[in-house]
Amino acid sequence: MTVTIRKYNPGFLTDDELVKSFCVRTAEFELIIESLSESDGRSSSHTIVIGPRGSGKTHLLLRVAAEMRLNAQVGGYFPIVLSEESYEVSTHGEFWLECLGRLAEQAPPDERGALRLTYEDIRTVRDDGILAERCLGTILDFSDRHGRRLALIVENLNTLLPDIADPAVGWKLRRTLQTEPRITLLGSATSRFEEIDHPEQPLYDIFRAIALRPLNTEECGVLWSTVSGQLPEDGTIRPLEILTGGSPRMIAMVAGFRTTDSFSELMNNLLDLIDDHTEYFKSHIDALPAQERRVYLALARLWKPSMTREIADQARIDTNKCSAFLRRLIERGAVSEEGGTPRRRQYYLTERLFNIYYLLRRPSGEGQVVRALIQFMVCCYSPTQLLNFGLYLARDYRPEDTQMKPLQELAFGHLIQLPEMADMRSAILTDPNVVASFASTDTPEIAENIASEMVLSAQTLANNGAVREAILKYAEVLGQFANIESRQVAKWVAFALLRRGMLLGKRGMVDEEIADYDRIYSKYGQWDDPALARVVDAALLIKGDTLTTQGRHAEAVDLMLDVLKRMAEARRGEMLPGAVLIISEAISAEGDRELALAQIDIALKMCDEMGGSESAQLKTFALVQKGLLLKDWNQTAISVSEAEAVMAGIVELGDIPVGSIDVLIDFCAIAGPGRALDVIQSSPASELMVPLVTALKQELGKQPRVSKEVNEVAGDIRRRIADLQQSNTTRNHN
Repeated sequence: MTVTIRKYNPGFLTDDELVKSFCVRTAEFELIIESLSESDGRSSSHTIVIGPRGSGKTHLLLRVAAEMRLNAQVGGYFPIVLSEESYEVSTHGEFWLECLGRLAEQAPPDERGALRLTYEDIRTVRDDGILAERCLGTILDFSDRHGRRLALIVENLNTLLPDIADPAVGWKLRRTLQTEPRITLLGSATSRFEEIDHPEQPLYDIFRAIALRPLNTEECGVLWSTVSGQLPEDGTIRPLEILTGGSPRMIAMVAGFRTTDSFSELMNNLLDLIDDHTEYFKSHIDALPAQERRVYLALARLWKPSMTREIADQARIDTNKCSAFLRRLIERGAVSEEGGTPRRRQYYLTERLFNIYYLLRRPSGEGQVVRALIQFMVCCYSPTQLLNFGLYLARDYRPEDTQMKPLQELAFGHLIQLPEMADMRSAILTDPNVVASFASTDTPEIAENIASEMVLSAQTLANNGAVREAILKYAEVLGQFANIESRQVAKWVAFALLRRGMLLGKRGMVDEEIADYDRIYSKYGQWDDPALARVVDAALLIKGDTLTTQGRHAEAVDLMLDVLKRMAEARRGEMLPGAVLIISEAISAEGDRELALAQIDIALKMCDEMGGSESAQLKTFALVQKGLLLKDWNQTAISVSEAEAVMAGIVELGDIPVGSIDVLIDFCAIAGPGRALDVIQSSPASELMVPLVTALKQELGKQPRVSKEVNEVAGDIRRRIADLQQSNTTRNHN
């Protein structure tokens, strides 16, 4: 159930509506009521409520007035509520005439007629002193007749008093407030002002000041629920607090925002919201001094929390001046500090809704409306609601609607980039409706995001062992994007083909695997794009390895020679050693081991020239291949430096490549246990080779304490080393 809220004119509410709608500022309300209740009648407790526009000053004071009328505890007071803007008050006498006029309207019905006649009679008096005396006398007579003290509720004292030309007015008012216990003044001001702060000013130390701070998150949620009649979604109130700066008026505005699934209706609703409150926004900005306004609007344009130098550049003023104006704006509550370091503080508009207002006021077309709408929705919608909005955009997308199509694409593009959507990214980009609607969009960034997320989804399936499902997901990517010529999308299509080919190969579907690699080369082999070129190179290398595994050695060599030529012409060296290794493997399989070893040495030299972690890993595989080839050929093992390189490569890989243990055992048999142990133990990878280390220590006469299982494996290794050494000795004698 909703309650009646008047954002600008709470004075139009009945007492019952005031009570029902008053749900925040309760601590301040209790403070004022307690102060009034404890007043003994010999003196008065004058109070001033200080807070920026929209902070709830009027609502709070009117709630106090309603309590005076409804609650016997404070029934000893009769409230006289002046207009929020008392434009006709320019003298001391006119101030009391305004009080008398408001009393004539708010007194019990049976007295209003007589009071109005008295008011009309007195208002003809031209002498200001007599005017003040007669008005005050009539007001105090009312107090005496009813036996109730009078609570004058006067808004905007900070502008009312300075606007009165007579400097003696403040002193005359002070005298009345100090000497007349039947009068209590409850005032408001948008900020502290000289008349109450300076010891030489008339109203100094008269008031008890109550400052209205911005609402906290919990209070924002309470007000939202009261105004909207709905419980807030999880996670929406803190962004709402940021958007509104904890301003009750702003929260009431936003709570009235009409949510809907329709994109065009949402845009219109936001425009209506801003249009309905333009005067409020404009008056807030117009009230700022010119230079402060310049800094304020620069911050509105920047949108994000920004440092002083950024704001100064945007405002085109000196940094030191900008810093001074920022301090003033912070004092006004218009700007807040956030983040950064003590010397590099960041600043933002306290009420972010002004960013949206300013954004919409700039002549940048409907694109600005879309951007503002998405930013607004971030503060009002939960992540789940944002997800549902994105899904609705996809369902409502009509490519033939040339007016709405670019706006919907722009909205969706902004939506999927939001940090708040990070956890929902996969769900929205892989949704069938989203894929069907936006996969072929004219906005390549959206298509790229969808394609990349679908590929990542397929990879996840493959990593989890769901190979068949992964192959189908890659096929879906190819079906949606294969004909799109955008470079951003093409790299994901090529990657999908590459990964699908690899999965097909694992399932023994070699012809289909090779067909995917050929498709990559035929479609993208001539594209001048570095990212695509790397995928094409990888496809050709994997195809060459597959051909070698299938015994098609001549095809593999011819293909790799073409790859070497292609890479040399393009001056891409990352995969050259890999191509050479495939050539070596194919040549070795054909029986020419000497040429195969020569090719491996070429690959090793390339790895050393390129450097980097990838080259180190590739060098490890090359050395293992060399060691296995030497073993098969009954020649010597790899050298000490090569064994050290294998150990270093294992560290880079974080794993032990297939065949590397055999190669290292061969090395141990040639180098001897002492030298071999030094090489292996000098590497962090030795932790992965405890059985081998144990075997070498035992060969040196040591007895390391290890588990029974490790000891048994070490025994097997020692026997292998002994056999290899015996075989080498026999070969050397022959």
